[in-house]
Amino acid sequence: MNILVVRRHNQIGDMLCSLPLYRALKIKYLHSSITLVASPTNYNIPFKKINLFIDHVIFYDKTSIKTIINFYKKLRLKKYCLGIVPSTVKVSTTSHIINFLSGAKQRVGVKSIDEVKNSAAILLNVSADFYWAKNKVHQTNRNLQIARLAGCELSDEKEDFRLKSSPEDMEFSDKFIKQNFPENEKLIIGFHPGAGKLINTWSTNNFLSLIEELYKKYNNYILITCGK
Repeated sequence: MNILVVRRHNQIGDMLCSLPLYRALKIKYLHSSITLVASPTNYNIPFKKINLFIDHVIFYDKTSIKTIINFYKKLRLKKYCLGIVPSTVKVSTTSHIINFLSGAKQRVGVKSIDEVKNSAAILLNVSADFYWAKNKVHQTNRNLQIARLAGCELSDEKEDFRLKSSPEDMEFSDKFIKQNFPENEKLIIGFHPGAGKLINTWSTNNFLSLIEELYKKYNNYILITCGK
């Protein structure tokens, strides 16, 4: 069984929060092949390393008519039984068009988000209204609700999802920690101030205040990451 997930805007945080969706799909359709449609990013995201449930990735490259045609040719190579557009923040009409043109028999997505109608919902045959902002639903649970809409469920919602670390990754991290954080009893608290979009960037002063409060409480090590 071939499953299509169209999620063009896929930064690292989005990928991590959507893991339960893919896991739920694999639980119900154990031998399925999941294809993700994503947009090219300004840095290389190791999709299959972050998400072990993804079998194939197709990038939606809209730089020219030729690249768009090639994209749809590649998309139509498979016959999809299920196509999902997990719009957990806002609706993308383009994503729904891609899902529809894929030929997927069952097309799942949102009818509306917090009373904002999805104008492309006509292209779906399984949809529902969601009130996520009002109920303060976390991104992880939003993805799970989309999975349920597709008839898929996690056997244990507290299931632990961990990234697969290579021996090289572990060797690097062990060496880095020993060199930079020699006191084993101290907590290490990490901060990644960046964001994929400027609108999602948290204030520097907010980071500073949070770091100060945590340091006062835990007397911890501080790790700040930047770049890739």
